Amino acid sequence: MKRRTFAKAGLSTLTMPLSLSLVACGGAESPADVAFSSSAPSSGAAVGPVVMERPRVEASTKPVTSYADERIFVGPSGVVYTLNKEAKMLRYEQNLINLVPAAQANSPSNPVDLAFDANGNAYVLDKSLAEVRVYDAAWQLQRRVARQGKDDAALSSPSALAVHQDRLFIADSANHRVQVFSLAGAPLLRFGSLGAQASSFNYPIDIKVSAEGRIYVLHANSTVSVHEADGRVAEQFDLSKDAQGQRQIVRAIALTPSGQLYFSDVRTSRVYALEASGKVVVKHQPQSAAGKPVAARHLAVGPDGQVYVSGLLPLVA
Repeated sequence: MKRRTFAKAGLSTLTMPLSLSLVACGGAESPADVAFSSSAPSSGAAVGPVVMERPRVEASTKPVTSYADERIFVGPSGVVYTLNKEAKMLRYEQNLINLVPAAQANSPSNPVDLAFDANGNAYVLDKSLAEVRVYDAAWQLQRRVARQGKDDAALSSPSALAVHQDRLFIADSANHRVQVFSLAGAPLLRFGSLGAQASSFNYPIDIKVSAEGRIYVLHANSTVSVHEADGRVAEQFDLSKDAQGQRQIVRAIALTPSGQLYFSDVRTSRVYALEASGKVVVKHQPQSAAGKPVAARHLAVGPDGQVYVSGLLPLVA
């Protein structure tokens, strides 16, 4: 296992508009119904989310207006989605989707992350309910994966998820581990525990999986550990300080199809790009059209390798 700190690189300041031309969403087929694993709880009747036009969100007590509190995602067809965690709404093009099903409207539901599989099905991670809700391409609820707890089929305050091929990877934060499920919801693997060793976790808060199946886990202490498919640690990056020794606070990572790692420092609103070796090759200071810094709190990568930051700002690679 190798532990690395990143090398110094030059700063590139970009001026970018706050709008983005979105690619039309492809019409993927709805998946066939899949039976629950015996270890997953039954969901009862599947209740789909309500799709509504943008003006109707004005009735919300917490309007969808803050880019800083949003997470950003790119679907398989290139459509950009933003999730506002306060309003619990997912926005794409001119649509808003309520990510809290009607049956759970009065629950402490807290959707925090989103991923798509190759067929366009959406996997929504709910931190408070410790579950993943799976929707088809028409945004109808199909099933739920996991539940609250500490055993193999359970989660505790999960923070992030990723889909790779036929597997679902979850940063199970309060359990200090990574949980791996089949897309149908069967528990397959778990690894990690709280501690100071290289194989341990310290509140994992983000997770990405490379094309080769290597698992990148961001810890709350701003380190990234890279794991083989069986959970073994391959290497580790310490991102807690920049090349000048100044403290960094990293809360999001992104991985391009070529394996380049991006991360954002919320303290300075800068975005860094690293090669697989850990060397910094690019820095970005995202700015709005008015020339003001934009808080780079969350990152996403499209299928073509285009990198986006929260606020619908594309980064030029």
